[in-house]
Amino acid sequence: MTFEVYDKNEGIPRLQTGDDASLPAGKASIEVMRVSHESSEARIIKQSPGTQIFVGDLIANLIYDPNVKFRFKVFGNFDIDQNGQATAQEADVVKRLISQWGGIVTEDLDIDTDFLIMGKEPVVPNIPAEQLKDDPIRSLNRRRPRRRARRIRK
Repeated sequence: MTFEVYDKNEGIPRLQTGDDASLPAGKASIEVMRVSHESSEARIIKQSPGTQIFVGDLIANLIYDPNVKFRFKVFGNFDIDQNGQATAQEADVVKRLISQWGGIVTEDLDIDTDFLIMGKEPVVPNIPAEQLKDDPIRSLNRRRPRRRARRIRK
């Protein structure tokens, strides 16, 4: 995430108009690289000529609001440990991480969803139609991933 650095004495300048082109630029831009429990590490990605960054300067992201909780829909299985096998247990890990970091995991994908996190696409088995007529369980198992995928796309 990037932040603008503003002079501690001058503060954050007011917006001139309502469009994005006029957002006030700071004397520098920094990008947060690592976050730990008590501190964060950032790098300077842009700095205005002749300026310096001092302790006490204001750091702000005019869009980020720590009081807003984003809503996430997690779909599919994941391969977090990169062993070639995507599992539902690893999808649960993704959900726990989202919750731990302050997000809200939802079961439904609707207008209130902010982010859709897609895992591995479900595999639809290729079973001949004759076999499906004779085996209702196999027919159900073949239709289930398709229905689920269709529900997510809506």
